[in-house]
Amino acid sequence: MTAARQRARSGAKRGWAAVAQLPAFRALTGDFEVRALTATSLDSAREAAAKHNVPLYFDNHQALVERPEVDLVVVSVKVTDHYGPVEAAIRAGKDVLCEWPLGRNLDQAERLEALARERGVRTFSCTQISGAPYARYVRHLIDSGYVGQVLSTSFVGSISTWGPVAPQGFQDYLRDRTSGGTMLSILGGHSIEALLWELSAVLANQHPKVKRADTGEELDKTAEDHLAVAGTLTNGAVASVHLRGGVSRRGANRLRWTINGTRGDIEVVNTESGICHIGLFNVYGAHDDQTELAELPIPDEFKPDTKGEVKPEDMGYALVEFFRELAVDLRTGRRSVPTFADAVRRHRSLDAIERAAATGQRQTYALA
Repeated sequence: MTAARQRARSGAKRGWAAVAQLPAFRALTGDFEVRALTATSLDSAREAAAKHNVPLYFDNHQALVERPEVDLVVVSVKVTDHYGPVEAAIRAGKDVLCEWPLGRNLDQAERLEALARERGVRTFSCTQISGAPYARYVRHLIDSGYVGQVLSTSFVGSISTWGPVAPQGFQDYLRDRTSGGTMLSILGGHSIEALLWELSAVLANQHPKVKRADTGEELDKTAEDHLAVAGTLTNGAVASVHLRGGVSRRGANRLRWTINGTRGDIEVVNTESGICHIGLFNVYGAHDDQTELAELPIPDEFKPDTKGEVKPEDMGYALVEFFRELAVDLRTGRRSVPTFADAVRRHRSLDAIERAAATGQRQTYALA
Protein backbone atom coordinates (compact mmCIF):
# COMPACT_ATOMS: atom_id res chain seq x y z
CA MET A 1 0.00 0.00 0.00
CA THR A 2 1.13 3.57 -0.61
CA ALA A 3 0.30 4.42 2.98
CA ALA A 4 0.62 1.66 5.54
CA ARG A 5 -2.63 0.66 7.13
CA GLN A 6 -2.52 1.45 10.80
CA ARG A 7 -4.21 -1.04 13.03
CA ALA A 8 -5.11 -1.86 16.59
CA ARG A 9 -5.12 -5.09 18.51
CA SER A 10 -6.84 -6.46 21.58
CA GLY A 11 -5.39 -9.27 23.71
CA ALA A 12 -1.92 -9.30 22.17
CA LYS A 13 0.19 -10.95 24.88
CA ARG A 14 -0.57 -14.69 24.86
CA GLY A 15 -3.78 -15.13 22.90
CA TRP A 16 -4.66 -15.64 19.26
CA ALA A 17 -3.27 -12.21 18.39
CA ALA A 18 0.21 -13.10 19.66
CA VAL A 19 0.49 -16.64 18.31
CA ALA A 20 -1.27 -16.21 14.96
CA GLN A 21 -2.25 -12.72 13.87
CA LEU A 22 0.84 -10.68 14.72
CA PRO A 23 3.21 -13.10 12.94
CA ALA A 24 0.91 -13.04 9.90
CA PHE A 25 0.90 -9.24 9.85
CA ARG A 26 4.71 -9.20 10.10
CA ALA A 27 4.77 -11.19 6.86
CA LEU A 28 2.89 -8.32 5.19
CA THR A 29 4.87 -5.27 6.26
CA GLY A 30 4.25 -3.60 2.91
CA ASP A 31 0.51 -3.71 3.52
CA PHE A 32 0.08 -3.33 7.28
CA GLU A 33 1.77 -1.53 10.13
CA VAL A 34 0.87 -2.51 13.67
CA ARG A 35 0.58 0.80 15.54
CA ALA A 36 -1.11 -0.08 18.84
CA LEU A 37 -2.28 -2.89 21.08
CA THR A 38 -4.16 -3.39 24.31
CA ALA A 39 -3.91 -5.91 27.14
CA THR A 40 -5.64 -6.47 30.46
CA SER A 41 -3.09 -4.38 32.38
CA LEU A 42 -0.66 -1.63 31.45
CA ASP A 43 2.30 -3.78 32.48
CA SER A 44 1.28 -6.68 30.24
CA ALA A 45 0.49 -4.24 27.40
CA ARG A 46 3.95 -2.68 27.77
CA GLU A 47 5.57 -6.12 27.74
CA ALA A 48 3.64 -7.20 24.63
CA ALA A 49 4.41 -3.93 22.84
CA ALA A 50 8.13 -4.32 23.53
CA LYS A 51 8.12 -7.94 22.36
CA HIS A 52 6.32 -7.16 19.10
CA ASN A 53 7.87 -3.73 18.46
CA VAL A 54 4.54 -1.86 18.66
CA PRO A 55 4.83 1.88 19.48
CA LEU A 56 1.53 2.43 21.33
CA TYR A 57 -0.01 0.33 24.08
CA PHE A 58 -3.02 0.67 26.38
CA ASP A 59 -4.88 -1.19 29.09
CA ASN A 60 -8.35 -0.42 27.66
CA HIS A 61 -9.86 -0.52 24.20
CA GLN A 62 -11.49 2.91 24.40
CA ALA A 63 -8.12 4.67 24.56
CA LEU A 64 -6.94 2.69 21.57
CA VAL A 65 -9.90 3.29 19.24
CA GLU A 66 -9.70 7.05 19.83
CA ARG A 67 -6.12 7.32 18.57
CA PRO A 68 -5.78 9.14 15.22
CA GLU A 69 -2.87 6.85 14.26
CA VAL A 70 -5.27 3.90 14.10
CA ASP A 71 -7.64 3.36 11.19
CA LEU A 72 -8.28 -0.41 11.34
CA VAL A 73 -9.14 -2.01 14.68
CA VAL A 74 -8.58 -5.75 15.00
CA VAL A 75 -10.47 -7.47 17.82
CA SER A 76 -9.16 -10.89 18.84
CA VAL A 77 -10.11 -11.22 22.50
CA LYS A 78 -12.30 -14.14 23.59
CA VAL A 79 -15.77 -14.10 22.06
CA THR A 80 -17.46 -13.25 25.35
CA ASP A 81 -15.74 -9.85 25.17
CA HIS A 82 -16.10 -9.06 21.45
CA TYR A 83 -19.10 -6.75 21.69
CA GLY A 84 -17.56 -3.90 23.72
CA PRO A 85 -14.42 -3.17 21.67
CA VAL A 86 -16.20 -3.74 18.35
CA GLU A 87 -18.96 -1.31 19.29
CA ALA A 88 -16.42 1.25 20.53
CA ALA A 89 -14.42 1.02 17.31
CA ILE A 90 -17.52 1.51 15.17
CA ARG A 91 -18.65 4.53 17.21
CA ALA A 92 -15.14 5.98 16.82
CA GLY A 93 -15.51 5.71 13.05
CA LYS A 94 -12.84 3.03 12.62
CA ASP A 95 -12.90 0.13 10.19
CA VAL A 96 -13.07 -3.15 12.13
CA LEU A 97 -11.83 -6.71 11.69
CA CYS A 98 -13.27 -9.09 14.29
CA GLU A 99 -12.33 -12.70 14.87
CA TRP A 100 -15.11 -15.22 14.33
CA PRO A 101 -17.62 -15.54 15.99
CA LEU A 102 -18.69 -11.91 15.73
CA GLY A 103 -20.76 -12.02 18.94
CA ARG A 104 -21.92 -14.35 21.67
CA ASN A 105 -25.13 -14.91 19.74
CA LEU A 106 -27.15 -13.80 16.72
CA ASP A 107 -28.62 -10.78 18.53
CA GLN A 108 -25.20 -9.30 19.28
CA ALA A 109 -24.03 -9.94 15.72
CA GLU A 110 -27.10 -8.28 14.21
CA ARG A 111 -26.75 -5.22 16.45
CA LEU A 112 -23.08 -4.74 15.56
CA GLU A 113 -23.71 -5.18 11.84
CA ALA A 114 -26.60 -2.68 11.94
CA LEU A 115 -24.52 -0.12 13.85
CA ALA A 116 -21.62 -0.43 11.40
CA ARG A 117 -23.99 0.02 8.46
CA GLU A 118 -25.53 3.08 10.12
CA ARG A 119 -22.10 4.63 10.82
CA GLY A 120 -20.71 3.79 7.38
CA VAL A 121 -17.58 1.95 8.53
CA ARG A 122 -16.08 -1.03 6.75
CA THR A 123 -16.24 -4.33 8.59
CA PHE A 124 -14.53 -7.69 8.18
CA SER A 125 -15.11 -11.10 9.79
CA CYS A 126 -12.04 -13.30 10.18
CA THR A 127 -13.02 -16.78 8.96
CA GLN A 128 -9.65 -17.59 7.52
CA ILE A 129 -10.22 -20.94 5.82
CA SER A 130 -10.31 -18.99 2.55
CA GLY A 131 -6.60 -18.26 3.06
CA ALA A 132 -5.56 -21.88 3.66
CA PRO A 133 -3.47 -23.15 0.71
CA TYR A 134 -5.21 -26.54 0.61
CA ALA A 135 -8.65 -24.89 0.56
CA ARG A 136 -7.63 -22.55 -2.26
CA TYR A 137 -6.25 -25.51 -4.21
CA VAL A 138 -9.37 -27.63 -3.65
CA ARG A 139 -11.53 -24.73 -4.81
CA HIS A 140 -9.38 -24.46 -7.94
CA LEU A 141 -9.74 -28.20 -8.62
CA ILE A 142 -13.52 -28.03 -8.28
CA ASP A 143 -13.81 -24.87 -10.37
CA SER A 144 -11.66 -26.44 -13.10
CA GLY A 145 -13.93 -29.50 -13.31
CA TYR A 146 -11.64 -32.07 -11.65
CA VAL A 147 -14.56 -33.87 -9.97
CA GLY A 148 -17.24 -32.78 -12.42
CA GLN A 149 -20.57 -31.90 -10.84
CA VAL A 150 -20.33 -32.18 -7.05
CA LEU A 151 -22.72 -34.86 -5.79
CA SER A 152 -21.83 -35.06 -2.11
CA THR A 153 -19.37 -33.85 0.50
CA SER A 154 -18.56 -35.06 4.01
CA PHE A 155 -16.51 -33.29 6.68
CA VAL A 156 -15.42 -35.07 9.88
CA GLY A 157 -13.27 -33.40 12.52
CA SER A 158 -12.25 -33.89 16.15
CA ILE A 159 -10.66 -31.59 18.71
CA SER A 160 -9.63 -32.23 22.30
CA THR A 161 -10.98 -28.92 23.63
CA TRP A 162 -14.55 -30.11 24.23
CA GLY A 163 -13.71 -33.69 25.22
CA PRO A 164 -13.91 -35.39 28.63
CA VAL A 165 -10.48 -34.08 29.68
CA ALA A 166 -9.93 -30.33 29.45
CA PRO A 167 -6.41 -29.79 28.03
CA GLN A 168 -3.88 -27.46 29.63
CA GLY A 169 -4.72 -23.86 28.79
CA PHE A 170 -8.44 -24.68 28.64
CA GLN A 171 -10.52 -21.58 29.39
CA ASP A 172 -13.62 -21.97 31.51
CA TYR A 173 -15.92 -19.97 29.22
CA LEU A 174 -15.63 -22.76 26.63
CA ARG A 175 -17.66 -25.03 28.96
CA ASP A 176 -20.68 -22.70 28.88
CA ARG A 177 -23.04 -23.07 25.92
CA THR A 178 -24.29 -19.47 26.41
CA SER A 179 -20.79 -17.96 26.11
CA GLY A 180 -20.67 -18.04 22.33
CA GLY A 181 -17.42 -19.99 22.50
CA THR A 182 -18.75 -23.47 21.78
CA MET A 183 -17.74 -26.23 19.42
CA LEU A 184 -20.72 -25.32 17.23
CA SER A 185 -19.92 -21.61 17.05
CA ILE A 186 -16.12 -21.81 16.74
CA LEU A 187 -15.26 -25.11 15.07
CA GLY A 188 -18.62 -25.46 13.34
CA GLY A 189 -18.70 -21.88 12.12
CA HIS A 190 -15.27 -22.18 10.53
CA SER A 191 -15.99 -25.63 9.08
CA ILE A 192 -19.22 -24.74 7.31
CA GLU A 193 -18.20 -21.21 6.30
CA ALA A 194 -18.85 -21.78 2.61
CA LEU A 195 -21.96 -23.94 2.91
CA LEU A 196 -25.55 -22.75 2.50
CA TRP A 197 -28.01 -25.57 2.95
CA GLU A 198 -31.22 -27.00 4.30
CA LEU A 199 -30.22 -28.29 7.69
CA SER A 200 -30.99 -31.31 9.83
CA ALA A 201 -28.86 -31.48 12.95
CA VAL A 202 -28.04 -33.28 16.17
CA LEU A 203 -26.24 -31.56 19.05
CA ALA A 204 -25.21 -33.64 22.05
CA ASN A 205 -23.31 -33.14 25.29
CA GLN A 206 -21.76 -36.57 25.86
CA HIS A 207 -19.40 -35.30 28.56
CA PRO A 208 -21.37 -33.11 31.02
CA LYS A 209 -18.44 -33.42 33.43
CA VAL A 210 -14.88 -32.67 32.33
CA LYS A 211 -11.62 -33.11 34.19
CA ARG A 212 -8.74 -30.66 34.03
CA ALA A 213 -5.61 -32.32 32.68
CA ASP A 214 -3.31 -30.31 34.96
CA THR A 215 -5.16 -30.47 38.30
CA GLY A 216 -7.67 -33.33 37.98
CA GLU A 217 -10.46 -30.96 39.05
CA GLU A 218 -13.91 -32.03 37.83
CA LEU A 219 -15.99 -29.29 36.19
CA ASP A 220 -19.53 -28.99 34.86
CA LYS A 221 -19.93 -28.46 31.11
CA THR A 222 -23.08 -27.40 29.25
CA ALA A 223 -21.50 -26.78 25.83
CA GLU A 224 -22.19 -29.61 23.38
CA ASP A 225 -19.28 -31.83 22.35
CA HIS A 226 -20.86 -33.58 19.35
CA LEU A 227 -22.35 -31.99 16.25
CA ALA A 228 -23.88 -33.87 13.32
CA VAL A 229 -25.39 -31.88 10.48
CA ALA A 230 -26.83 -33.26 7.25
CA GLY A 231 -28.39 -31.30 4.46
CA THR A 232 -28.52 -30.26 0.85
CA LEU A 233 -26.23 -27.63 -0.62
CA THR A 234 -27.65 -24.89 -2.80
CA ASN A 235 -26.33 -26.73 -5.87
CA GLY A 236 -28.23 -29.89 -4.87
CA ALA A 237 -25.26 -31.84 -3.49
CA VAL A 238 -25.76 -33.84 -0.30
CA ALA A 239 -23.56 -32.64 2.58
CA SER A 240 -22.74 -33.75 6.10
CA VAL A 241 -20.57 -32.40 8.91
CA HIS A 242 -19.67 -34.39 12.02
CA LEU A 243 -17.56 -32.70 14.71
CA ARG A 244 -16.67 -34.17 18.08
CA GLY A 245 -14.78 -33.16 21.15
CA GLY A 246 -12.20 -35.65 22.37
CA VAL A 247 -8.71 -36.96 21.73
CA SER A 248 -8.00 -38.97 18.59
CA ARG A 249 -5.42 -41.76 18.66
CA ARG A 250 -2.03 -40.97 17.15
CA GLY A 251 -2.03 -41.64 13.43
CA ALA A 252 -5.78 -41.20 13.08
CA ASN A 253 -7.16 -38.49 10.83
CA ARG A 254 -8.36 -35.65 13.03
CA LEU A 255 -9.87 -34.03 9.97
CA ARG A 256 -11.18 -35.78 6.87
CA TRP A 257 -13.04 -33.94 4.13
CA THR A 258 -14.26 -35.81 1.07
CA ILE A 259 -15.84 -34.42 -2.09
CA ASN A 260 -17.48 -36.77 -4.59
CA GLY A 261 -18.47 -35.74 -8.10
CA THR A 262 -19.56 -37.14 -11.44
CA ARG A 263 -15.94 -37.28 -12.69
CA GLY A 264 -13.91 -37.92 -9.57
CA ASP A 265 -13.16 -37.58 -5.89
CA ILE A 266 -11.06 -35.35 -3.63
CA GLU A 267 -10.03 -36.14 -0.07
CA VAL A 268 -8.33 -33.80 2.41
CA VAL A 269 -6.80 -35.17 5.62
CA ASN A 270 -5.00 -33.75 8.64
CA THR A 271 -3.58 -36.11 11.26
CA GLU A 272 -2.67 -33.39 13.78
CA SER A 273 -5.60 -30.95 13.88
CA GLY A 274 -9.36 -31.10 13.47
CA ILE A 275 -9.54 -27.36 12.81
CA CYS A 276 -10.01 -26.60 9.14
CA HIS A 277 -7.47 -23.76 8.95
CA ILE A 278 -4.69 -24.96 11.28
CA GLY A 279 -2.00 -27.55 10.67
CA LEU A 280 -0.59 -29.56 7.78
CA PHE A 281 -3.07 -30.80 5.19
CA ASN A 282 -2.67 -33.44 2.49
CA VAL A 283 -4.87 -33.46 -0.60
CA TYR A 284 -5.65 -36.67 -2.51
CA GLY A 285 -7.66 -37.19 -5.65
CA ALA A 286 -8.64 -39.39 -8.59
CA HIS A 287 -10.82 -38.76 -11.61
CA ASP A 288 -11.93 -40.16 -14.94
CA ASP A 289 -10.19 -43.55 -15.49
CA GLN A 290 -8.07 -43.37 -12.33
CA THR A 291 -9.15 -46.07 -9.86
CA GLU A 292 -7.06 -45.17 -6.81
CA LEU A 293 -6.61 -41.93 -4.89
CA ALA A 294 -3.16 -40.38 -5.21
CA GLU A 295 -1.64 -37.42 -3.41
CA LEU A 296 -2.04 -34.10 -5.20
CA PRO A 297 0.83 -31.88 -4.00
CA ILE A 298 -0.33 -28.32 -3.40
CA PRO A 299 1.30 -26.10 -6.05
CA ASP A 300 3.41 -23.18 -4.84
CA GLU A 301 1.01 -20.70 -6.45
CA PHE A 302 -1.52 -21.47 -3.69
CA LYS A 303 0.99 -20.96 -0.87
CA PRO A 304 1.63 -17.53 0.69
CA ASP A 305 4.99 -15.78 0.79
CA THR A 306 5.44 -15.45 4.55
CA LYS A 307 8.94 -13.93 4.46
CA GLY A 308 9.97 -16.56 7.00
CA GLU A 309 7.64 -15.15 9.67
CA VAL A 310 5.13 -18.03 9.56
CA LYS A 311 5.64 -21.74 8.82
CA PRO A 312 2.99 -24.03 7.27
CA GLU A 313 2.39 -25.76 10.61
CA ASP A 314 1.93 -22.46 12.49
CA MET A 315 -1.49 -21.27 13.60
CA GLY A 316 -1.31 -18.09 11.56
CA TYR A 317 -0.35 -19.66 8.22
CA ALA A 318 -3.82 -19.35 6.64
CA LEU A 319 -4.06 -15.78 7.93
CA VAL A 320 -1.25 -14.53 5.69
CA GLU A 321 -3.25 -14.93 2.48
CA PHE A 322 -6.46 -13.84 4.23
CA PHE A 323 -4.78 -10.59 5.35
CA ARG A 324 -3.27 -10.09 1.89
CA GLU A 325 -6.78 -10.20 0.43
CA LEU A 326 -7.96 -7.87 3.20
CA ALA A 327 -5.24 -5.38 2.24
CA VAL A 328 -6.47 -5.34 -1.36
CA ASP A 329 -10.05 -4.80 -0.16
CA LEU A 330 -8.96 -1.87 2.00
CA ARG A 331 -6.87 -0.34 -0.75
CA THR A 332 -9.28 -0.72 -3.67
CA GLY A 333 -12.76 -0.93 -2.15
CA ARG A 334 -13.14 -4.44 -3.54
CA ARG A 335 -15.05 -6.94 -1.42
CA SER A 336 -13.54 -10.41 -1.19
CA VAL A 337 -13.09 -11.30 2.50
CA PRO A 338 -16.19 -11.84 4.67
CA THR A 339 -17.91 -8.82 6.24
CA PHE A 340 -20.12 -8.42 9.30
CA ALA A 341 -23.10 -9.05 7.01
CA ASP A 342 -21.56 -12.42 6.14
CA ALA A 343 -20.94 -13.08 9.83
CA VAL A 344 -24.62 -12.42 10.58
CA ARG A 345 -25.59 -14.94 7.90
CA ARG A 346 -23.24 -17.47 9.45
CA HIS A 347 -24.73 -16.84 12.91
CA ARG A 348 -28.16 -17.44 11.38
CA SER A 349 -27.00 -20.75 9.94
CA LEU A 350 -25.79 -21.81 13.41
CA ASP A 351 -29.16 -20.77 14.83
CA ALA A 352 -30.81 -23.00 12.22
CA ILE A 353 -28.61 -25.90 13.33
CA GLU A 354 -29.61 -25.34 16.97
CA ARG A 355 -33.31 -25.20 16.02
CA ALA A 356 -32.99 -28.39 13.99
CA ALA A 357 -31.32 -30.15 16.92
CA ALA A 358 -33.88 -28.85 19.44
CA THR A 359 -37.00 -29.56 17.39
CA GLY A 360 -35.97 -32.54 15.30
CA GLN A 361 -37.32 -30.68 12.29
CA ARG A 362 -35.44 -29.86 9.12
CA GLN A 363 -34.58 -26.17 8.82
CA THR A 364 -34.09 -24.15 5.65
CA TYR A 365 -31.33 -21.59 5.73
CA ALA A 366 -30.90 -19.14 2.87
CA LEU A 367 -29.02 -15.93 2.12
CA ALA A 368 -32.10 -13.76 2.64
